[in-house]
Amino acid sequence: MELPEEDDEYDDIKSEAGERTVALDSTTISVPLAWRERQEEERLAAGPEVWVDSGRVFTQADGRPLRPQ
Repeated sequence: MELPEEDDEYDDIKSEAGERTVALDSTTISVPLAWRERQEEERLAAGPEVWVDSGRVFTQADGRPLRPQ
């Protein structure tokens, strides 16, 4: 995926022919599930006036998308 310069949405850089389903074991699946729980705690701590629901998995502490520099 790549982030367009002018937009805040991600674009796919592969064709549909390049998409694959990958099976993950329970240990691998547990990592993002634990992260989601932590992110939910951060969302509740920040409150609705501060938290930005970006829909991203990895965010800044207030929910804003990470922007690699």
